[in-house]
Amino acid sequence: MQWTDARDKLARLAKDFLHAYAPFVLFPTACYALELFLRIEGAARFGLICLIAGGIADIALTWCVVAHVQWGMRGAALASGISQALACIPMLAWHFIKARHVRPVAHAFAARSRMAHGL
Repeated sequence: MQWTDARDKLARLAKDFLHAYAPFVLFPTACYALELFLRIEGAARFGLICLIAGGIADIALTWCVVAHVQWGMRGAALASGISQALACIPMLAWHFIKARHVRPVAHAFAARSRMAHGL
């Protein structure tokens, strides 16, 4: 935590938060991308509902783990990460089940690469 110039208790709190949040770091970015894909699909309302539900889950989980379980910054980080995952999962499921225009595929760029090389 030296790059932030945090010392003592602040450094411990930041370290606790970052260590607990690290496993969830891809979910916020995935939520942004999936919400954009939902807009392209014409399902912007569903994306908005997922993001609002994730925000409500974050508030409820943070209140629960910080105020009642007394997990402090580690609990706040876990609550944030879990709520991001909860928002992301239904949007990802929607893309695998209902998407028409933007669909996840394996090796999305392999066909283009072969075409560019004349194969």
